[in-house]
Amino acid sequence: MNAAILLTSLCLSTLTGKAVTDTYSFLGDEYEIAYAEEKPKNGRSAVSTDGFNHVFGFDSPGIRVGQYGDSRVGYFYYDMDIFTTPFTENSMLVLIHTETSATSGYVAYRGGSSTFDSNYNLYFLKVEVQIPRIMDTSNGSHTGSVNRIIYWPMSGEDSPTGTATYTSSYGESTTLTSAFRGGINQDGVYLEYERETTISYTFTSEATISTIDPIYSSQRLPNDGLKFNGFSYFIEYAQYGRITYTMNTYSLYEIAYNVANFNRNGFVVRYGIDMEVVNYDDVDSTDESPLYVGFGYDYELRWNLGYNPSTVDYFA
Repeated sequence: MNAAILLTSLCLSTLTGKAVTDTYSFLGDEYEIAYAEEKPKNGRSAVSTDGFNHVFGFDSPGIRVGQYGDSRVGYFYYDMDIFTTPFTENSMLVLIHTETSATSGYVAYRGGSSTFDSNYNLYFLKVEVQIPRIMDTSNGSHTGSVNRIIYWPMSGEDSPTGTATYTSSYGESTTLTSAFRGGINQDGVYLEYERETTISYTFTSEATISTIDPIYSSQRLPNDGLKFNGFSYFIEYAQYGRITYTMNTYSLYEIAYNVANFNRNGFVVRYGIDMEVVNYDDVDSTDESPLYVGFGYDYELRWNLGYNPSTVDYFA
């Protein structure tokens, strides 16, 4: 197991609060790096995004299946869309929407797929979205500065509702010839600005999730040397998770054009998924611990940089 996989395994065990006596198997993350240039996009869009350009989307959702020994324990589908719009003379807005659906072996089996093990129930699902800055170590090229603005759904009863504002850190107003009004109309958030350096965003109760089982939590990630400019969203079950859980996330950023050598509107996005299932049914007595099985996938998109660097460093 390489260092990255080991760190993810430890992180999952810590986040989900399992007892030290529980049996846990982490199957390892798959990591994929993709490079794409800007081009007209004819793919799907799962959300309404007035005022934004849809610049990237998968042709179809991806799938990863968890295999533990001879057992197929569950699977998840993953999908991502990226939208951009000019914001100021020196920056743009980037909106990332992800949709991740987690299905346990139990649900797959009961749904008619006999190749899955029905003893495994959904326990945990986490999605992480990041826009790290990237530097080509061979020539010093780097992407622009990044500010995290907002993310949703938020968690808890104290999440904000009403209208708030964000003011650009990067200077002058945009030269758009007409007013910008746009946002996510069906998921509880609306964005608006009119040739200014300030964007207003309105939250409704639809942009907040507050449930008991599963619990839901969303938060900003610290820039800790492994992850940069990120948001994290996760759910965790106390009882049997016997449905397919679908998580939609939205992450809004401002990215400056202060790049070196890369295209000025190029950037990097990371989309990470971790899923855990739990087997209670093979426990023969109270002395035996349930078996937790985790598996994951990490996707890195290098979008419109101008070229794909071979050796890079990541930073905030």
